[in-house]
Amino acid sequence: MEYINLTFTYAFTCNPEPENIQVDHQTTIQVESPGRWPPRTLSLIEAEEMFQLSGNLNWTMQINSTKIRQFVEAIGKEVYGTTRSTNYNINIKPKIHMTADITTQTIDENFTPQLTVAFKTEAEKGNYITIENLNQAKPGRITETEEIPLPPVQFQRTASYIATAATTIALAISAFLYIRYKPAAPPTKVIEKLTAPYKELIAKTTQKPPETKTTIETESLEDLAKIAEILARPIFYTTEGGEHTFYIIDNNTKYQHKTKA
Repeated sequence: MEYINLTFTYAFTCNPEPENIQVDHQTTIQVESPGRWPPRTLSLIEAEEMFQLSGNLNWTMQINSTKIRQFVEAIGKEVYGTTRSTNYNINIKPKIHMTADITTQTIDENFTPQLTVAFKTEAEKGNYITIENLNQAKPGRITETEEIPLPPVQFQRTASYIATAATTIALAISAFLYIRYKPAAPPTKVIEKLTAPYKELIAKTTQKPPETKTTIETESLEDLAKIAEILARPIFYTTEGGEHTFYIIDNNTKYQHKTKA
């Protein structure tokens, strides 16, 4: 077989029909000898001269088996040091970038098929040619989501928002009123909380604090507890008429703290 004529046809189909289609394309041709030397990419001038390749999107090219064999042998001899390659390939790689408007969307696709023309020599078959990937496709799917409002659902959603807002406002008002007007804790609870840290130092008594030559008032029960620890004295605790008195007796001096909590 002396000549092989190849035709490349690109087609883009879509439903619904696309609008404003723009296509950029480029075709690259490589020659390689598997196992001997790697692919060599031909320049645009070499591709046009050797294969009569046009620059159109849909192109035709002619492969002259004698010319391509001579070209492969020349490459092997000059560059790679081998004079003959019995197996060599021609890799044809179109690269197509396409954009198209589809309803409310824009499709932006790259399509890079590859056609391989292989010249092979085998003992059983002799010399023969194979062409791989004659038909190639890149299927895709367009998905579009449309939101359709339903009046009953919108009404229920609005009612839910209003109810949530009303509940939140009511809760905020209730919390404010509770914090502002919450009842005071019972006196017993307040005294228990006040004396809890010093319960080991306090002894409750029914007697009134005795009269002493000197009486020192402390600002807090904590201060009185510090004095009790320094003097190693107990704190006596008595109540009368809602007034709570904590005191320490040290000779003729009385240390005391009073509260109406």
